[in-house]
Amino acid sequence: MRITTYGFVALGLMMSTSWVHAYSYRTCGGSAQKFSRNTVTIAPSQASFGSDDRLMAALRYTINIFFNRNASNFDYRIGSIDRSRRIRHGDGKNQIYFARRGDICGPACAYVQKDCYWFFGWERGVKEIDVGFSSDTRWDFGNRFRRTNVSAWGGRFRPFYSAALHELAHSGYLGHEDRFYNVMGEDFTHLHATVNGEYIPYVGEDTGRGLVYLYGRDNGQTDLAASPFVRVGSNGGYSDHSWGQIRDAANGRVVRWRNTADGRRFEVARGQRVNATFTYENVGGTNHRNVRVGFYISNDMNISTQDRRIGGRRMNMNLDTPWSTGTSLTIPNNLQVGRTYYLGVLVNDNYRVSESWLHNNQAYHPIRIVR
Repeated sequence: MRITTYGFVALGLMMSTSWVHAYSYRTCGGSAQKFSRNTVTIAPSQASFGSDDRLMAALRYTINIFFNRNASNFDYRIGSIDRSRRIRHGDGKNQIYFARRGDICGPACAYVQKDCYWFFGWERGVKEIDVGFSSDTRWDFGNRFRRTNVSAWGGRFRPFYSAALHELAHSGYLGHEDRFYNVMGEDFTHLHATVNGEYIPYVGEDTGRGLVYLYGRDNGQTDLAASPFVRVGSNGGYSDHSWGQIRDAANGRVVRWRNTADGRRFEVARGQRVNATFTYENVGGTNHRNVRVGFYISNDMNISTQDRRIGGRRMNMNLDTPWSTGTSLTIPNNLQVGRTYYLGVLVNDNYRVSESWLHNNQAYHPIRIVR
């Protein structure tokens, strides 16, 4: 998804992208480009959202629950329905809308108007944003967040929520990022897997830290997280993501697996020593040292301290970049052959860190006992 910038450009244009930290942002005359205020109102288009309650509910979820939970002082507010017959970039209004794919620059696109020029002093800053989505793309708008609907779990749909988070972060004036697991890369695999077969989209550590850098920190936010997905490469400025792996600890090879509705299911043996990889994130606003992380075998997707604990480690969960790493574990000897279990991780499993949000502390890989 591209970011298109336009606006008033005069003498002495100096526009660049900075990667001082994990995230990337745009600069003008050596200073970051951003909004001059920390709360931005965006208006849904009447033609797109006015008669579809599902779309309005999806937009409210995206902004009020998922985006505004980020650790920065920057947030969006949903304004009154915009009744203009057509979207006009540069009209001074922030709008969100749907259009045919040929009328926008991809499945979704953020159009940002900004100033960056010198006239007896620098004039810079974001002035207007319009976020467009292709009406030809198969989007998942459901409020039940069924994993089997979306492409990351083999479904036919792309999650609207994570695409919207990506474009709204562009509008806050962050750029693409391909070096880490993050929503400014491949957004449709930047998801948490939760209980009851659901997924949760989220801003993530990398993008959240970028917004903190630009707009300041919300000191009340504390949130530690885990995900089954990891970065596996880059493609055209985007990070590529896939499932974390389970490897045989003896030879380092990935064990046999197959894709299922629950995710990538790995085949393991009783007593086998394995190395299980997950991504860990500090999505809040404060460093946390010596966080206890537990690993469990569960009969279902709900990883909890009531399950069988098979290992643990301590982590210093500092801010800035997500961390994908493996942990050596032994599959218990008394599991039932032919049965599927869930090898899960639970961050902060002793609850010593008081968190604002606990629904993203767990992640898991399905495993099948083959012998």
